[in-house]
Amino acid sequence: MRRNKIFSVMTITAMLFATAVVGQAPANAAGKSGGTLTVGVAGLPPSQGNPYREGPGTPGVHTYAAVFDALVRVDGKGAAKPKLALSWKPISKKSWRFNLRKGVKFSNGEDFDAAAVKATFDYLVSEAGRRTVIGSTELPTVTGARVVNRYTVDIYTSTVDAILPAKLAAVYIVAPKAWKDAGEDIVTAKPVGTGPFKFDSVSTTRIELSAFKGSWRKPKVNKMVIIPLADAASRLQALQSGQVNMIAGINPDQIEAARAAKGTVITVPAPQVMSLAFNVTSGGPVADVRVRQALNYGVDKEAIAKNLLAGRGKGATQGVTPTVNGYNSNVKGYPYDPAKARQLLTAAGFPNGLTLDADITVGSFPSDNLIYQAVKADLAKINVTLNYTTITFAQWLPQYLRNTWKGDAFGLSWNSAPRGDASRPYEIFVCKSSPFYCNQAENALVKSAQTELNGAKRLAILQEVAVRVTESAPALYLVEQIDLYVLGQGVRGFSVENRAIAYERLTVR
Repeated sequence: MRRNKIFSVMTITAMLFATAVVGQAPANAAGKSGGTLTVGVAGLPPSQGNPYREGPGTPGVHTYAAVFDALVRVDGKGAAKPKLALSWKPISKKSWRFNLRKGVKFSNGEDFDAAAVKATFDYLVSEAGRRTVIGSTELPTVTGARVVNRYTVDIYTSTVDAILPAKLAAVYIVAPKAWKDAGEDIVTAKPVGTGPFKFDSVSTTRIELSAFKGSWRKPKVNKMVIIPLADAASRLQALQSGQVNMIAGINPDQIEAARAAKGTVITVPAPQVMSLAFNVTSGGPVADVRVRQALNYGVDKEAIAKNLLAGRGKGATQGVTPTVNGYNSNVKGYPYDPAKARQLLTAAGFPNGLTLDADITVGSFPSDNLIYQAVKADLAKINVTLNYTTITFAQWLPQYLRNTWKGDAFGLSWNSAPRGDASRPYEIFVCKSSPFYCNQAENALVKSAQTELNGAKRLAILQEVAVRVTESAPALYLVEQIDLYVLGQGVRGFSVENRAIAYERLTVR
């Protein structure tokens, strides 16, 4: 999202802010079970309780991690680990067998078993399921599932899929009878999962949940309320006033204010590169690779990371971060070089500059609004006028799915979560369904990585993809993002993995 030396964000944070911890809250002072945890987030899932219509990132993950479980989880090094599935293995070139956790219940009393898993995948490969982000973008190779016995299920793919288990971290398992009997739209308003909490009510202003004591991830608080607060300032104010006792997302320049409010600030490196994706297939100036490269040279990404992320993030050189499988340390990206940017613009036929339009969402990542404004200011120095239109995620999603963008660019992160692998962002940025950019040679490499079972060979392919895709610049690479959380007084037990908060571990005094 580089660097030859990777500095520990944990070390930086510890030096600068004694109360800030990476990944988990302080272990001292035991919390008390019971009470209500109120969480301020950037937004509620546009699809409310349907975990398939949107991708596995923010804002949806802040809600879904409390209600649902996937078969697997992926750790911070990109390795698939047990969750609802305890073990797995390939049984042919196009099928994997998963052995499931026993004794797990859904919050409505249904049993979790192989039939529930099959029902989930039956939906995702159906016509309706293929219209969802999970069914189309995350699982394009999955063709179905078969029950072997009550706690064993086989999942089939159309081609060899080298990292299918990791991909399944994006697939939450829903209660099959509730989904079928009530219907998708009704379940969306009151979803049923195996996670530590269950929906009580949902509206545009809040989601209220209560503890599911029968969850295999037994919660330690009785109630949880999730409140959408669109900007970081309002989230911080809510913490200061006591409206919430935990927030997901502040800006680095608010850390001192959070500490003054007795908050514990936690910094977590995000497996995500913030960028502006170019709408290449629609034509216009960005159809010329020289223009795209010029725009990359025209932005001082390291200065942005230093000044707007307090040195916690880094300027991006490619579409993945160093913690992601497939990162290539030899790719240096586009260092700030406005003279070279002007030279490329002139060669592309724009000696006097040009004007571009972009759609963006703000409030999801630290300083994202300020970062966009800094990009605008830098591009103005090379005679490029960048006009932003700020839209909501609910407006952004259908345009992304159908590629109905009217402008030259739009905000889109290179998100490697939850599979922790470079294949995910490359599959999205290179020749996806309804593509905004497509290079067939690069797409062939991405597909070859998908079927390569040899780990070393697969890594080499992904690193070659990094070289080629970075050079063709389908996006204006910006920064390696970070996530900042703030815990109010009395909140203990925080931990997060691939942006999924372990809500069952949290206590409130």
